[in-house]
Amino acid sequence: HSLAAVFGAMEDFTMTVRIWGAGSDEPVVYEQNFKGLPADPDIEMLFADAPSPAAKVRVEIKNNLAGDRTNLHVRELSFHE
Repeated sequence: HSLAAVFGAMEDFTMTVRIWGAGSDEPVVYEQNFKGLPADPDIEMLFADAPSPAAKVRVEIKNNLAGDRTNLHVRELSFHE
């Protein structure tokens, strides 16, 4: 299982993905930091042992070079099995 994404320019960001399995109250949490990527970065985040099927998914993206609130450009976001 994985998530593929394309963003507007960001030099240093962290993605946190929480996946709740069917009937689960607690998510499995995945976090990855991305640094030194080219403009309009295209990334893939792998989910080892992800719950299947997923009942709920929450994606958080933090630009590590900006303040608490900033605008991000998410051009594409897709999940793959």
